[in-house]
Amino acid sequence: IDNLNDLKNKTNFDEYLSTLCWLLSLGKIDQNGKLRLNINPTDKHLGFHQFKNFEKTFPNLSKTNFEYYTFGNVIKALKSLPNYIIRKICNSQISSKNNLHRIVIQIDKDYPNVVFKVYVTQHYKDKNKGSSYDPKFTFEISIKLLKEIEDICLSIQEQQT
Repeated sequence: IDNLNDLKNKTNFDEYLSTLCWLLSLGKIDQNGKLRLNINPTDKHLGFHQFKNFEKTFPNLSKTNFEYYTFGNVIKALKSLPNYIIRKICNSQISSKNNLHRIVIQIDKDYPNVVFKVYVTQHYKDKNKGSSYDPKFTFEISIKLLKEIEDICLSIQEQQT
């Protein structure tokens, strides 16, 4: 997805905004359009964990040096989130029933703090489909859009301080 209107029309944008702001607060987008994190997602801190993509919801990385990591279970990660994001989450009354939205990042195994791709996705609402991600609600976020979202996040942060 390249623009904010597409993201808003295809997803529940407010549910993703908090976790995207959190992700962007963990690093900076460099001049090459890569998000450089100041943490290592492979250390499994802040709720990050490897995502194996068994259902092939995302492009196959099996013959590459890339791997996927996911995060976004805000109930588990509340203690590590910045205050302005916690306030937004509490205001949206996130519960275990609607805590479906996740961010998936693609990293290089040799450079795990460099994010090559960012996706928004969600678990199936139908619990009978398991804990897989729903391909109908899975979208790659362009760097252009990430920069736009970063500006929104900075504005929200300034309003909260």
